[in-house]
Amino acid sequence: MSGWLNINRLLLPLLHQVHYPMEVDMPSKSYDEPKAEMEAIQQQMVEAKKNEHANALKEVKRLCKELSFTAGMLKGALAEGRKPKP
Repeated sequence: MSGWLNINRLLLPLLHQVHYPMEVDMPSKSYDEPKAEMEAIQQQMVEAKKNEHANALKEVKRLCKELSFTAGMLKGALAEGRKPKP
C-alpha cells in the first residue's frame, strides 16, 4: 500500500499540471491588480491626449504669430460643426 501512496504523490502533481497548465505557468493575480493597472494606463492615455491637443494649439498660435494671421483670417478654417462665438 505504501508503494501506491508514493506513486500517487508523484503522479497527482503531474496530472494537475496536465489539466491546469495555466495555474502552474502563470502566477494568478487578483482582479483588482489588473483593473488598477488598466485604470492607470487609461489615465495616462487621457493625459497624453490633453498634451497632444495643448501642443497642437501652441503650434497653431506660434505659426499664426509667425505668419501674422489673425483670428478673422482663420474664421473659415474652423472644423465643420464648430460655431463661431457671437
